[in-house]
Amino acid sequence: QFAFTANVNGYMMRERPATNIMMGAFYAESLLLAETGNAAGSIQIAGTARPEQLPFFIAACDYTLMGEELFAASAYLSHEPLMLGGLKGQDLVKVVIILFIIIGVILVTFGVGDSYTSWFDAV
Repeated sequence: QFAFTANVNGYMMRERPATNIMMGAFYAESLLLAETGNAAGSIQIAGTARPEQLPFFIAACDYTLMGEELFAASAYLSHEPLMLGGLKGQDLVKVVIILFIIIGVILVTFGVGDSYTSWFDAV
């Protein structure tokens, strides 16, 4: 892991690429690669679904794709109908869940359904 990172860092400092694109799963090397690209003066685009590496990419890169954005970007750029339909379906389910949560909060706020809370008293 670190041998590869050292090799890539040396290559970036020697060649000074104009753009550095890092996509996928990153571990301890994320900040090392991002800082070297920044020092080389590259425009950096990074994307990962690993939440523990996102702060490093956000701090050191120009553009960052976070979590689901990484997968949505490939569907958007490829214009593949099946992938776009999957994204639309996921978004629809998320909207429905958010609406149910909002309705539930409103109902609980006004005391609707208080008889159901007695179920949890025994626990």
